[in-house]
Amino acid sequence: MSDSKIRFSETQEPETPAQDRVYMWFDENEKIFKKKTDDGIATRLVTLNYVNDSVLIYGNDGTSDQKVKTNSSGELIVDASNYTQPVSATALPLPSGASTEAKQDAGNTTLSSIETNQTDGSQKTQIVQGGNSVSVKQLGTQITSTDYGLVGNVIIHGQTTGSGGGFIDVKVSPSGAVQIGGTIDEITEPVAATQSGTWNLQNITGTVSLPTGASTDAKQDLGNASLSNIDANIGAKSDAVATTDTGSFSVISFIKRGLENWTTLLDRIPALVSGRIPVDGSGVTQPVSGPLTNTQLRESPVPSSVAVASSATILNLTTAALGSNWTAFSSQSCTSLDIVNNTSIAIEYRRNGSGNPMQITSGAGRLVVGITNANQIEVRRVDLSDTQVIIQAEAITV
Repeated sequence: MSDSKIRFSETQEPETPAQDRVYMWFDENEKIFKKKTDDGIATRLVTLNYVNDSVLIYGNDGTSDQKVKTNSSGELIVDASNYTQPVSATALPLPSGASTEAKQDAGNTTLSSIETNQTDGSQKTQIVQGGNSVSVKQLGTQITSTDYGLVGNVIIHGQTTGSGGGFIDVKVSPSGAVQIGGTIDEITEPVAATQSGTWNLQNITGTVSLPTGASTDAKQDLGNASLSNIDANIGAKSDAVATTDTGSFSVISFIKRGLENWTTLLDRIPALVSGRIPVDGSGVTQPVSGPLTNTQLRESPVPSSVAVASSATILNLTTAALGSNWTAFSSQSCTSLDIVNNTSIAIEYRRNGSGNPMQITSGAGRLVVGITNANQIEVRRVDLSDTQVIIQAEAITV
């Protein structure tokens, strides 16, 4: 069919094509492409040999098409790890060491031993902490120092001797010491107790031994030695007067020396005249009371006139927005500048943009002299805060 023409049809089988023509369509039933020639015979468009021909099978993962994988034997590789798989089996092998309902040897042996011991009182209950075991024993069993005990909060009951021998709770103090009241009967062993607090002891016969180190009224060695030293240091009324202000003398000797010196001092003080101590100032320079004339004060006369300001101008200065910066007063000729700090904070000033600053506390003032213009003085806050304040000053010219 060198002059064949191909016509693509839809999904239904077409009629027999004209001579030298071929119709192609997709068979919906067999899900395959077919062709039909002018002889009216419909055949598959592609025929595969399942032994020799290879094909690629694709699946879709919900987003894109993916090739289906096989192993070297052509078997599909299946990963079911993300899915729950049903298992059907009449019997499954048990893991190593697993036991069945009828195979509980260790447990059955222990239960049998417990059951036996429950009837003869020989059972022991063990509470294990680390490597130590605590055993619950019969009351008649002697407890040894190698046994382990159980620490817990418990209530101890004691049996009374009266009222039919009933049981009551044993009392302890907040520190855990057993409280004892009434009389103590049948105590044959020493009772250890802390020697503190208030002890109320009644009906005690015999001699009570003192604890180790206790002293009687005749046995106060340390106190007696200290008192003896104090007695020697204070001295006796007959001790001689100390000859120096330092040295090994008793306190009484030093007091006697002080009193003698005080007596000597009193003897050297003259009698008061009109309530005053008379003083002989002939050998020293004496103060002179005034009034004095200029000639008496110095050789050349002292000017008695007072300088009067020829001009005075009030100036206001606002500190810098950046607290660490200096701000100079506005230009104003003057010979002195009287700065007044009416703010609630301390300020400081400097001359000619350098030198160590001088502080002016809140409510204080400072007269700065030796200048020719107010702008030679700069001011800022001592705490370098950015909060601006207004400083007043008076530029004075004499």
